Amino acid sequence: VDEEDEVEDEDEVFEYPKEYRVRPLIEQIRYLGNCFPSLEIRSAEEYARNIVPSLKLPKGAEGWFAVVRSERLAPTVSTAFLMLLEKMNAARPQNGELYSDYGPLMNFLKDEWSPKHVRTEAHTSAALAAIAAKQPGDILVIPAQFGNQCIGMTVEEARMEIQERKSEFALDLITCASMYLVHPERLKCWDQLHFHCAGTEYRRSVNDAFDHAPFFMHPDGHAVYTFRARVAPGVEALPIDQFAPRFGVPTGFVVGPSARRRAK
Repeated sequence: VDEEDEVEDEDEVFEYPKEYRVRPLIEQIRYLGNCFPSLEIRSAEEYARNIVPSLKLPKGAEGWFAVVRSERLAPTVSTAFLMLLEKMNAARPQNGELYSDYGPLMNFLKDEWSPKHVRTEAHTSAALAAIAAKQPGDILVIPAQFGNQCIGMTVEEARMEIQERKSEFALDLITCASMYLVHPERLKCWDQLHFHCAGTEYRRSVNDAFDHAPFFMHPDGHAVYTFRARVAPGVEALPIDQFAPRFGVPTGFVVGPSARRRAK
């Protein structure tokens, strides 16, 4: 492997694709409902209409996002993600090159993927539980940003920094996948800002420690040797102590009153 393929330019600035915009909240909720008809979406729509307008968007958030509650989709994180991945690929044209916008998103972890390999990080799990306690229904509404924080940090460093911030938490794999399903333009090419799912812990073997974190990438044909020579878009994992300049961390915020209390 050439050194040029292994070394990133630390001075280079990576940003969102110019096409990326946060979609209207009701539109997001209904899109997820169309993808998964068994999910109850009325509660999320009522929260979006009646509660969100009275709430202040936290500093650092890009907007309000609708995300699937993992346990309402499937009993395990590993199965819920595969369901989301299937819907992502169903919405992508499949008649192009493997590494293009028209090929499938790959799960490069498929041979090491089970409930014993992946779990939600404790701080993130507690934050999502706090949000779910205030919102009935199968879809949660959260203020978030899609990877413009902790750019270039290791996942380990990012987790420590985020946990020091009041009411902010790293988003997990299911939340990030929900957002990416609704906003496929978020990840378009290699020369842009990619994202870790720092709220999820992963291990390659059931005998190992949970010392990796999943991430989404779009190499568009570049051989990304740092990540096992991947050239196609999809999901991989990297050690939590590995530096990755092209990557940021999506985060969410715990805000707002209980929907049920406000309804009284």
